[in-house]
Amino acid sequence: MTRTWVLTALAIAGFLAATCGGKQGTKSSGGPGDTHVDDLDVDEPGVDVDAGVSEMADAGPEVIGELPEGQEPVVTFELYNSADEDLVLSLDRGWQPVISGYSGKPPNAKPILMFATHCTAACEVDEAERCPYCPKAKDSVEERESELRKVIPPGKSLEVVWDGQIFVYERTRGLVDGRKKKCNCYRKEEAPPNTYTVRACGLRITKSAKRTSAYQCPTSTMTLPADGPQTVRFEFAEPEPTKIH
Repeated sequence: MTRTWVLTALAIAGFLAATCGGKQGTKSSGGPGDTHVDDLDVDEPGVDVDAGVSEMADAGPEVIGELPEGQEPVVTFELYNSADEDLVLSLDRGWQPVISGYSGKPPNAKPILMFATHCTAACEVDEAERCPYCPKAKDSVEERESELRKVIPPGKSLEVVWDGQIFVYERTRGLVDGRKKKCNCYRKEEAPPNTYTVRACGLRITKSAKRTSAYQCPTSTMTLPADGPQTVRFEFAEPEPTKIH
């Protein structure tokens, strides 16, 4: 990964995270471009990178996602690891930070939320469930033990199905311990017709002296609506050697 691409990816991530308010999202964490690099502390000694990992099946790609019975996915996102080392996906905040999309180009890009923001609920649920409570870890040990990760081994693929609907957030009130609380809830609607840039981010953890652990975020495009189900493929290739100055 070149320095120019790293700076470009970080600039886009910062912009999208800042623009996920309004109709397409809120300022809460987990919006488009929120890759949560700090969620995985690869420099801390003793970190078990396999903690909480779900192993991939040997026969074909693993498919993740829920669709109504009998409904075909509008888009299937295929994350393919073509490198020689594991690719780690951090799922502590759901799929939204891992797979994100937007239309247009910065600074006029318009993000869409294809997956729910972490620790939010639908506006249609009862008041007691509308503002969920998600406690934070008490310390680094508890944080590591509660981490949710998915590993894509070398030469394997992971497929994530999507129903073509986006999450639109609005302010609401819910009941928490019998008291009213303000929060954000979501409603789902069809994604507006457009050509979207989509991005998938995974952490390449390596112990090689020639490379350092870093996020990889390949991009692709999708056009909605489509004549039928479409597949968007992200190839996580072998990282470039780290330059030693």
